[in-house]
Amino acid sequence: MPLVRSIIAEELKHSENIPHCIVRRLADDVEEIVAALILEYSPPLSVLDLLEIILGGLKGGALVALSKHNNLTVVVADTFAETKDETAIGMFLTNQSAQIREETLNSIVDDAPNKPSWHQPIAKRDNLPNSIMQRIATFVSASLVEMLVEPNQLRGDLIEEIRKTVRKRIYSGVLTE
Repeated sequence: MPLVRSIIAEELKHSENIPHCIVRRLADDVEEIVAALILEYSPPLSVLDLLEIILGGLKGGALVALSKHNNLTVVVADTFAETKDETAIGMFLTNQSAQIREETLNSIVDDAPNKPSWHQPIAKRDNLPNSIMQRIATFVSASLVEMLVEPNQLRGDLIEEIRKTVRKRIYSGVLTE
């Protein structure tokens, strides 16, 4: 039965014209291979659906799949970040369509120094606030700082300040890879 349900989920994952009860049943499936397809791709899942699913204790590959869902709203992003799931949040940070509030990013950055798998995804995130970029520069590697600086079109003085932070860490021997 899981194979049949996964084939159905594969066929329906992009469809917008399927009954909500079917989408929700597939999204709630106990088999990750079924739920993940719907959680990542299905347009009919509402904000309320996504919140209920996350708050229902979603874990593992299904949570990672949901982290890639297109256009996660601020409320869903806030709830998602509260899961503290290292793998899923690392993937969530690469989802440029996710609408993440500055406060939520600050919360993630609070935990990021001890989670090296988050360093590159957060450094590559578009349109980061200056204060968050400065915080990130205190714990990521020099090469990631360059990734952070390049796409964000920063003022020259801010770029120099971030680079100074990294140089200080290098000279004091506190550089993370």
